[in-house]
Amino acid sequence: MERSSASLLHLDNWEIIARFLPPDWDTQARQLGAIRRARYNSDPSVVLRILLLHLTWGGSLTETAARASAAGLAQTSAVGVFKRLRGCGAWLQWLAQ
Repeated sequence: MERSSASLLHLDNWEIIARFLPPDWDTQARQLGAIRRARYNSDPSVVLRILLLHLTWGGSLTETAARASAAGLAQTSAVGVFKRLRGCGAWLQWLAQ
């Protein structure tokens, strides 16, 4: 059964997820290099939501970019998702500890 973007909006529980994040998680995004420029997605919560979307749904980078756009998170490309994922390793590791 394929999940649609409409069901993504219905399943969005960001407020609940954010309660479980460590203090200063958004500040750490900048300090650990996950967010370097304020040119595109400068909001750590949007970046984390896109990454979680990709990691939990298991789709391609193109599909993740399309779902992020359909959900109103950000206008990004598959390459943009890839670059964010590539640059967030230290931050995701910090969050997991």
